[in-house]
Amino acid sequence: MRKGPGLRTVFAIGVLSVLPGGRSAWAQPHQPLEYQGGLVLKAFKIYPLYYGDWSAADINTQQEYLTNLTAYLSGAHAPVGEQPMLMQYGVNAATVAAATTADPTATPQTLARSDVLNIIHTNQTAGKLPAYDPDTLILVFPAHGFVVSTGTPPTPCPGCGYHSSESRSELWAVVPEDSGPTLQLVTAHEVFESATDSTVDSPPRGWISLDGSEAVDGCNDPASTYPFINLSLGLVTIRIPGAADNTQGGTCSTTGYTLIPPVGVGTAPVGVSPGAGSGFSQTMAFTFTDPRGWQDLDVVNVLINNFLDGHSACYLAYSRSAGVLYLVPDGGGGLLPALTLGGSGITGNSQCTVSGAASYAAGSGDTFTLTLSLSFRAAFAGDKVVYLAARDLEGGNSGWQALGTWSIPGASPTGPAVGGVAPARSSGSGGTFTFTFTDTNGWQDLGVVNVLINDTLNGNQACYLAYSRAFNTLYLVNDTGTALLLGLTLNGAGSVNNSQCTVTGAGSLASGSGNTLTLTLNMSFLSAFAGNRVIYAAARSNGDAFNSGWQAVGSRTVP
Repeated sequence: MRKGPGLRTVFAIGVLSVLPGGRSAWAQPHQPLEYQGGLVLKAFKIYPLYYGDWSAADINTQQEYLTNLTAYLSGAHAPVGEQPMLMQYGVNAATVAAATTADPTATPQTLARSDVLNIIHTNQTAGKLPAYDPDTLILVFPAHGFVVSTGTPPTPCPGCGYHSSESRSELWAVVPEDSGPTLQLVTAHEVFESATDSTVDSPPRGWISLDGSEAVDGCNDPASTYPFINLSLGLVTIRIPGAADNTQGGTCSTTGYTLIPPVGVGTAPVGVSPGAGSGFSQTMAFTFTDPRGWQDLDVVNVLINNFLDGHSACYLAYSRSAGVLYLVPDGGGGLLPALTLGGSGITGNSQCTVSGAASYAAGSGDTFTLTLSLSFRAAFAGDKVVYLAARDLEGGNSGWQALGTWSIPGASPTGPAVGGVAPARSSGSGGTFTFTFTDTNGWQDLGVVNVLINDTLNGNQACYLAYSRAFNTLYLVNDTGTALLLGLTLNGAGSVNNSQCTVTGAGSLASGSGNTLTLTLNMSFLSAFAGNRVIYAAARSNGDAFNSGWQAVGSRTVP
């Protein structure tokens, strides 16, 4: 977001949320970005709308800039061994559509957010702009004389542009032609931050720092010294703003590129033992690795919640250098008093309690293990994901990784419910999964049961499945999460696949008895889907009268 007066900041959880440490940047400090679980535009298309009295020459100039900018984001002309700086955040490719114009006689004015949305909706209805899509960014360029208002309460902000979202898949940005210091720099600013923090107004957020800054924010203030990079793309040179470079501890990039990281190298969480289970209390061992030795670790984090959110969570930070454990309060900010492991004290919030006496930390070689004696409150009942993250002394940051699940007992459900998955914790490129679903009205009362495997609860770029009990047919959702592929009859010939996973009919079957439906799936995962994934499941009764809601029942590491 190109900052104007009164812009709000949003609290961001992450490894550096609990023990922050500023990093020197181009013109001022910039903290490393932390991923909050929201949408990142991995491959997207920009749809530009030129609103008001734009000249054809100015439109052509701006279109040429967008063409070069998206080529840069896609890796064109990248030096050998280097990648565009946003690729470290998962942004891999971008394209731009042809220019569209609207209302050339519109009177210049200050545009509130509602005005921008009205422009977008009117031109979507007229067919000039496409419907919203998770891989689409609508970019509105108001002509000379227009100003946008930002902040709370809304205040006219000359020279400002900003990006926003109507929902988690309805993404847009507005950049007036009079934006300063140059239209092109502010355009790139909003494109970069739309890609890395798409759901700025529809949490969970994407990549932001502890203070709520996005990728470019901390690299351009004060505006009078807005830094920029002269980027050479073959015979063309364009200007782009600097953005936070996590590979350099969060400092602002001065080249637009970062080194392509070696595969499998760096500080990382390894796992939790047990990787799955149920109960009100458990001693859990969390393991981390650092190629420079376990003493190089600075802070390791554990977050147990039903999704990646530090509010109302069991959110812990262990400072290896200080040898103490911190628990984050219910509100997700600040720290409760430190707990010395191996001592007689305890620390607790409304979700969990840690006993110091039965907790300890140990390191050997590259491996560090944090063992915690945990108990959970009854009010925290439900299926939870165990997330881990680590930061080293050089500022290297693993980001959050989902490496386990834990179920805290609650009241017995009525109607459709999710039983679980076996194995609940696993790794590999393929295998057989057995899911159980229940219904207190009998297994025949179940209509559709769902399975979704992804790093967050998002059907886009996921292994997203729906089984229709009545028709004994399994459906896989397409890559964009918008439509069903052809159905697969279980225990028969054939298979169904998308870019994340394949389900083979042979070896897959469903059976029911009493109140329980058992769904066995013979699955394999593509290498492009590598990472630590959460296994979610849900169940609906016939006619969708009742719904279990999504439950996190397992986790899978795809190599």
